[in-house]
Amino acid sequence: MKEEIQVILNPILEFHRGGVGRAALNGSTIAAAFDLGLGLSLFLTDLKAKVGSGVARMEIKYKKPVDGNLAIFKCKVLEVKKNLIYTEGFLFDQENQICSIGKATLFVKS
Repeated sequence: MKEEIQVILNPILEFHRGGVGRAALNGSTIAAAFDLGLGLSLFLTDLKAKVGSGVARMEIKYKKPVDGNLAIFKCKVLEVKKNLIYTEGFLFDQENQICSIGKATLFVKS
């Protein structure tokens, strides 16, 4: 079984960037990539979504801007309780520094 889901932006394109006076990775891009990676963590479990699944709650803590041209999101499952999956992910820049931490609760409808 795989241990993590990775979402990789390589290269970070112009439309991924933006912010107040910076060319760093935009917060909305970070949120979208965490939503994708944490949501796909369902496939790291034995749960099967017959009807569907989704991110019911997500929290992101921004630690530092992502400059450069590479962003790697590494997402994993922390715990499974009935039809809820608790996940966590980390955003790394091209220097392999943690820039953001994301946590999500997935709801699985079977």
